[in-house]
Amino acid sequence: MSEPVISADRLTREFTVSGTRVAAVDRVSFEVGGSEIVALLGPNGAGKTTLFRMLATLLRPTAGTACVAGADVVRQSRAVKRSIGYVPQMSGSPSRGLLVGEEIYCSAQLQGLSRAESRRRSEAVVRAFGLERLADRELRFLSGGQRRRVDIAIGLVHQPRVILLDEPTTGLDPDARAELWTHIRRLREAEGVSILMSTHYLDEAESLADRLIALNGGRVITVGSPRELKTTLAGDVVVVRAGRPGPQPWPTEELQRLDSVRSVVADGDELTVTVADAGTVMVGLVMSLVAAHVMVASVQVHTAELEDIFDEITGGGGARWTQAASLPHG
Repeated sequence: MSEPVISADRLTREFTVSGTRVAAVDRVSFEVGGSEIVALLGPNGAGKTTLFRMLATLLRPTAGTACVAGADVVRQSRAVKRSIGYVPQMSGSPSRGLLVGEEIYCSAQLQGLSRAESRRRSEAVVRAFGLERLADRELRFLSGGQRRRVDIAIGLVHQPRVILLDEPTTGLDPDARAELWTHIRRLREAEGVSILMSTHYLDEAESLADRLIALNGGRVITVGSPRELKTTLAGDVVVVRAGRPGPQPWPTEELQRLDSVRSVVADGDELTVTVADAGTVMVGLVMSLVAAHVMVASVQVHTAELEDIFDEITGGGGARWTQAASLPHG
């Protein structure tokens, strides 16, 4: 991975609840490299929003350290704020009478852009997120999905080096979601921005993120690419059905010796082999079956879904996963 643009070292945030100290984020350590997209996944209450607020300098850590774009989030908070575009989970209350275009323009100026550059950048993001028809409307009259698009435009108007997105596509329709991620991909390709995002859309995370970080109870449970997590935590299941009914001369011992095979279960005319990656064992599997004179009727490979993996490692029921629709690939 390239030099980290975001780094956290044993980052902790505690709150007092009914007289008891509770760690919302508990000794979390991770890094995000240059031009990398990393997704935070976890059930509600896992600590994702608290973590974002610390990285955005809105919440002071109880312990540990974090740096964003080379600046410490506590000692160099102004430098951090200039480097990031932060889109929080919840929008603030809009000012009465403030128009969409004015809000975006003022946000650009607050980031230190000149009047001319603020105008140019605000007009650019209005076009990028299809806000032309909303630019002269008051924020307080927008729908939830419309307001979300404005929030994202505000977060990106100053062309930040680092983008923090806390469930950015919640409330967006599939077309708006696809447009957002097309724009984010272009930013990464053109300007090398780094992105830390959270989402409840697992299809979105798998399609977009280079790496996933699973949080639960304020702690990091596991880190890896979507494929690495599938391979390491779940793997593939190969089901072989024989062409003749009844018990077969399944070569169970030979199959157990194959690399990445985790278990082999023979049940009459069906054989189930659990492996880290089916692609690495299929040749050996077929050769073993041929050598054992097993007549094969069918071979099926079942790949684990992220939902199954994260339900298992986060304890299931507390998570709320959603399937995203029509995600762009690129």
